[in-house]
Amino acid sequence: MVEAESPVPGVRPAQRDDGRSVRLALASAQELEARWRADEAAFLFRQPLADGRPALTLEHHESLGYRVFAHGYGHWLLTADGRSICGAPPDGLAAWLWQRFLVGQVLPFAALLQGLEVFHASAVVLSDRVVAVSGSSGAGKTSVALNLVLAGARLFTDDVLAVEPGGPEVTCQPGVGATNVRDATLREVAARRASPLGETMGGGSQSTRVVLDCEERELPLAALYFLERDGEGGELRFEEIADPYLLLASTFNFVIRTPQRLSAQLDSCARIAGGARLYRVSSPRSATAAALARSLERHALEVLERPRPVMRSPAP
Repeated sequence: MVEAESPVPGVRPAQRDDGRSVRLALASAQELEARWRADEAAFLFRQPLADGRPALTLEHHESLGYRVFAHGYGHWLLTADGRSICGAPPDGLAAWLWQRFLVGQVLPFAALLQGLEVFHASAVVLSDRVVAVSGSSGAGKTSVALNLVLAGARLFTDDVLAVEPGGPEVTCQPGVGATNVRDATLREVAARRASPLGETMGGGSQSTRVVLDCEERELPLAALYFLERDGEGGELRFEEIADPYLLLASTFNFVIRTPQRLSAQLDSCARIAGGARLYRVSSPRSATAAALARSLERHALEVLERPRPVMRSPAP
């Protein structure tokens, strides 16, 4: 939940301080620079552009927290506890563009600082439980999730899934309903239904930013599917796995590598592997997102009818 001067489409406004809310403020680049002590900060990450200029950087200050810079999206300060964000997007940048960076990069980092584990995954709600879809970039997790929504599921989050590490179940925190939809997918949606998918915020050359109705409850994680596209031949296959390392490769942040962070990350992945069902989905590249979603829905509904896994404590 976000407490902001003006609403951020797709993000729930904070209604109470439950320890998971974030305060968001905007400032000028000069005001933000005055709050930061660059000479006392350490760089944790640098990613350059082709010409050597910084594309993405992350700095850490012992008392002030973290500063993120992204080319085209400006500077963003986060307190060490992840409870407060101050952003300075470039002058003239459309709101939906900096909000896209906010929900795709800055808010997940804040969730991590608040003690949640964050994964690259889209998710829907089936039978009051979360079914998540992960995979490498281009695997189609967003398109599959959207097709599940079109089939009657409720969107839980797109691209970023935050999980509560403790408790008797693996609990997922409600995510963001704003998503980037490829134009080809929008055309497919328009051919299948008369009403629009959601409110359009803006768009680029190949995709459009759309805000969808999204689940607002915390719900348990039932299953997590890892999509793999394995060429043109072959058949769609579902293989149940128990692989915390595959989960580890799907986590959001690899920059903060303190012993405490790494321990919490490994513990969370082990808990998920022990408390939810994990599946590798091997699909030919020729399979459409709609066809893959239909198969995944049938499989997930069968999984939901089975007894829930008994939560196993991670090995010491």
